[in-house]
Amino acid sequence: MKNALRILIFVIVMGTVSASLLVGINLYTAPLIAKNEELKLKSSVLDALEINYTRTDILEVFEKNTG
Repeated sequence: MKNALRILIFVIVMGTVSASLLVGINLYTAPLIAKNEELKLKSSVLDALEINYTRTDILEVFEKNTG
């Protein structure tokens, strides 16, 4: 019985630590993912319109030519 309780506590602690790490990583990477999706969409629009741009000026070129 004592051994089963130790295993249960270990599983609960490890589950909590793992879940906390995953939530933390998700919170950290969510803004980066959103920014990359925005850049991908805007670069696709610029490619479709055959407008030249570089990685550093995608936002400015997009605003200038579509806004």
